[in-house]
Amino acid sequence: MNAINPMPMQTALLAGIYISSPFRSSQEMKVVRACWKVEAPDWAVVKDDAELHAILISATLTSADPLEVRFESPEAYQCLRRVWRTMVRKVSHRLILRLRPGNSPEIIMQPAFWLIDLVGTPEVDLQNRLTFLTRYAVDGLAVLTANTPLYWPEVVKVLTLCREPAEILIRETETVKLDRASRIVFLLRTGVELHTRIPRAFWKRLFARALPEVLELSKCAGLRPLRLFADSKPTTLFVFPERMLPVERAYYLRAFDVLLGLAYGSQPTAVMVLGPANNDLERIRSLLSIFSSSVTARPLVRGRRSLSHWLLLRAESLFRRLAGLTGSAPLRYTERGMLFATPENSELLSSVIDTLPDLRNVVYTGAWFGRAIRRVARKRPDLRWICDTHDVFFVLDSSNDSAENRHYFYSASSQRRLELKELSYADIILAISPSDHAAMSGAGLNRPILVEPGSFTHVENKTSVCEADRLMCFGFIGSNNCNNLKCLEIIQRTWWPTIIAERPDARLELAGAICRSDVALRLAETFPESVRLLGFVDSLESYYSTVGTMLSPIAVQGGLNFKSVEALMAGCFLLTNDIGIRCLGDSMDGVTVVGKNGEGLKRFLVALTQEVDMPARREELRAVANQRYGDEVAYSSLLSVISANSLPVRDGNHP
Repeated sequence: MNAINPMPMQTALLAGIYISSPFRSSQEMKVVRACWKVEAPDWAVVKDDAELHAILISATLTSADPLEVRFESPEAYQCLRRVWRTMVRKVSHRLILRLRPGNSPEIIMQPAFWLIDLVGTPEVDLQNRLTFLTRYAVDGLAVLTANTPLYWPEVVKVLTLCREPAEILIRETETVKLDRASRIVFLLRTGVELHTRIPRAFWKRLFARALPEVLELSKCAGLRPLRLFADSKPTTLFVFPERMLPVERAYYLRAFDVLLGLAYGSQPTAVMVLGPANNDLERIRSLLSIFSSSVTARPLVRGRRSLSHWLLLRAESLFRRLAGLTGSAPLRYTERGMLFATPENSELLSSVIDTLPDLRNVVYTGAWFGRAIRRVARKRPDLRWICDTHDVFFVLDSSNDSAENRHYFYSASSQRRLELKELSYADIILAISPSDHAAMSGAGLNRPILVEPGSFTHVENKTSVCEADRLMCFGFIGSNNCNNLKCLEIIQRTWWPTIIAERPDARLELAGAICRSDVALRLAETFPESVRLLGFVDSLESYYSTVGTMLSPIAVQGGLNFKSVEALMAGCFLLTNDIGIRCLGDSMDGVTVVGKNGEGLKRFLVALTQEVDMPARREELRAVANQRYGDEVAYSSLLSVISANSLPVRDGNHP
């Protein structure tokens, strides 16, 4: 191979090897290259394995980031291979190497295949699997493994080595850019349960915006779709009346999290989803089959509005225009039921249940889907029916009375009464937050209610702590919806003027689609020196690592504010208001409640300046949040109930 000239940046010459960390700035970046047989006079030649071993050991003491390694010849690769094997056998280290041949591109943005080895495939088997993939005309293969192939296959563009690949799997999803055409291939090994090596958070990151194909490659069966629980016999059915994937909305993320909680909680679960009438539907069915041995995916056919309801909407639209309002008001509780809880969906649900002889529980999303459930529940009193509310509509209505959401022909009390009636038909109800639990209990709902906020480890995964944590760096992230705009207006009107008056060195990083809003633009124009609009960010991990405190005022009570929980799981301090703390519950470390006129901000800023060891404090905040929102506790109450074989005890409220 031809030698590649060093990158034009500050580097340190270490026996012919230049060490690089791709997660640092270009000024700090160094390049790792094993430069055997390079004739450039300024480069020393690595004399032997011992010298390379010493250099890599030294690197582990100075940085936990991946080290880029370029090699120029087969001999150089064999030296790297021998040294890596020695380190894995004899040294307990957390070294991560990214190996590339000298002529490979700097970054593989969208590899055709991403091969992931979490089962410790022996070198010979690994070599054979890579050789097998060459028949698929791979263009840009990325590999994550703990072992090295016997020799470097030409199809491999980058090989990431880590002693425990599962520990960096989530972070690697930020490095390898994937789309619908990408193929992710997991290696299998007899006697190893793969799902125990793949954290739930990986799937949430993977399906955040795209639907790549996920495959498995075994020694005997070849390449086929990945199935983690193929032999299970479902005892629980999870019904979600929309597409679920990708998890672009909090509503979808909650549903996918429930499915992961059941599957990873050793509860064999069948799935029924209603999705788009296009090619995505089959891909959604295939991806959900990773976690379920029985998946039913059908096109969503919405119910028709009655003539009287259509006339009512026309009249309401006219009144809204006369009032100077544009657009439609949010769907009412009864309207969602009208569109989703159709007789056709009841028939589909009944047919799915008939195919599951071991079924004991049905978990469904939304009380508004209750009418479809009741048609089937009358025929199956032997099943336990569990409603995951996600959002309780009458709670939303109680604090969402602004003009743009107003219904002129809308009785909130009537909608509340209907929702409580549907909820009373469920055997068990899942509330996503303590405030929803309190609202339903306070409304006289006499059903068992379990608080299950779910898991938020998709942002907890060892978010790095950088120097920015020691600065007055604040953040706000959100989509461009009306509720987020109300929250940002609170920050613009009261919070940020108070903060910047006390600490002129403070800065605010706005992220997400909300940066396109007029409110965000006005805020940036008013405070051009301290407010920065980032727009969409590729990595939540990177964003939270540069923000020490998240601003999260809540304007509309209801459900759980995901951004607040994500901030705590990332180890950030959280500023919220009375509504926000009701959603989170009491006794949350790192949370400060700000009054309507900014009371509490000055006290918080003083306390923040007194933090001595910010990285240690962030780790402490993470640990406390993980006790409430981590994988170990997610859906524990639900799993306990489902594991019980006793039949549900019902009263006269049930169909």
